[in-house]
Amino acid sequence: YAGAVGVDFTGYTSLVGDQKGSNDTLSKGPGAYVPVEPVTHGMIDTVCASVDSVGLWAYHIPGTEYAWYDAAIAGNKVANGDSIMVPTNGITTYYVAYDSATANPQIGAGTISSTSTYITPYKTFYMDGRAQYLVLASELQAMGIAGGEINSLAFEVALSASAAMNDFTIKIGGTSVSAMTGTFQPNTGMTTVYNSTFTPVSGWNVHTFTNPYIWNGADNLLIEVCFDNNAWTSNTSVYYETTSFNSVTDGYADLSSSSGCTAGNITNQHASTSRPNMQFNMKT
Repeated sequence: YAGAVGVDFTGYTSLVGDQKGSNDTLSKGPGAYVPVEPVTHGMIDTVCASVDSVGLWAYHIPGTEYAWYDAAIAGNKVANGDSIMVPTNGITTYYVAYDSATANPQIGAGTISSTSTYITPYKTFYMDGRAQYLVLASELQAMGIAGGEINSLAFEVALSASAAMNDFTIKIGGTSVSAMTGTFQPNTGMTTVYNSTFTPVSGWNVHTFTNPYIWNGADNLLIEVCFDNNAWTSNTSVYYETTSFNSVTDGYADLSSSSGCTAGNITNQHASTSRPNMQFNMKT
């Protein structure tokens, strides 16, 4: 009932007359699971007359959020969270259920790092950089993610150049494109979710969005990263994977009087299968 992490799941099937046994099982994991039924702490059954409220608690499970209701079916939500304070002279029975869950799906688990300007999103060997990354819906669906809020995006840095990037911007949009080309995709319909001056550090660099991006669970995701500096140093190296499709369109330039975030300014463009490891934070 308390849930668990690091669990391997295996499903089995048996069909009458099946002559191919090699596809009768499917294994996924390691992963985490949430119990079907919320577990509550033991409740007090006697309240002093002078007490006007009591606390109710459900066991905390990382990655989940509870909702409390005044009825078991079609009830009104009265609170969110692991606990709730309720008046002693009001409703005598409350119901708790899972309201949502969060996940941190990681796209790519490459162990090779590269300082190539065409791979790292933190390409400060040049004054300006722009990159677009394609994440297929099937990649997230294979992890059991069927849609929801994307709250942040992180890149895995191997060695930081400690160079600040001005106007570091992240945009996200849904797309039907299934492979990138040597030309940037139009970004007019994309949503700006992050904009700040940013200096990479070693490890996972988390960019928390100003507002969540709502993914519908069906579209492929197009992610654009860009910045605008007036000087250059060296690149920050990141870990990356090699995908089976062109997953990146990348470019860079030294633009002393204009921005790499402005569409059309960076004409040095390149398609690639070398996509940086990425990690999302999602609320489903």
